[in-house]
Amino acid sequence: MLRIIARHYLQLPVEQIERIKGWTKPVRLNYPGMTEKNSTHVGRILDPKTEARFLEMPAGLMAAARKLRLRAPAQAAGLAMRAMAIGLLTSLPLRLSNTINLRLDRHLQLANPPRGPICIIRIAREETKNRRAIALPVSNRLSGLLDEWLRDYRPLIGSPDSSYLFPGQGFSTRPITTTSRRQTEQDPSRPKRHGHHGADDALGPA
Repeated sequence: MLRIIARHYLQLPVEQIERIKGWTKPVRLNYPGMTEKNSTHVGRILDPKTEARFLEMPAGLMAAARKLRLRAPAQAAGLAMRAMAIGLLTSLPLRLSNTINLRLDRHLQLANPPRGPICIIRIAREETKNRRAIALPVSNRLSGLLDEWLRDYRPLIGSPDSSYLFPGQGFSTRPITTTSRRQTEQDPSRPKRHGHHGADDALGPA
């Protein structure tokens, strides 16, 4: 928890974060493998029919967002954000923390700057948990999701001064909150409350 606060909220230098990381070694828990509960969840998603529905989820959420964009823009932006996050996490081997903290000016590389589609996601080794740099090609399908999110929905919730792919709500120049990060992991197919609070609430209850 201290390391998360140091890296994502206080944005301390790498040297200080590494020092904090060392504090955890004496009390670190070692797990023998996947828990029975997690193994059961993985088994369910590996069912071919379930897997197919799951992989189609981003397209379905984005289609629902299009229908709501004019009459309920905040709700539409919330659905589109979920579609974008799930699309990234099911297409590329990224940790959730790296996904939430993706920046347009640092991590997303265009095929033909400044207008070409996003073709590669690059993350420096200093920003990854295992200290290995990431360079991942973006498929045409994922690139289409990114283009639609950036063009039609991200401007509805984020400050124009924010460089994050998933900006905080309103005038914040930081990424979406920790609460919203947990909400992104929840099942987006369940009914949600959508009110006047914007995209963060549209991601679902904590």
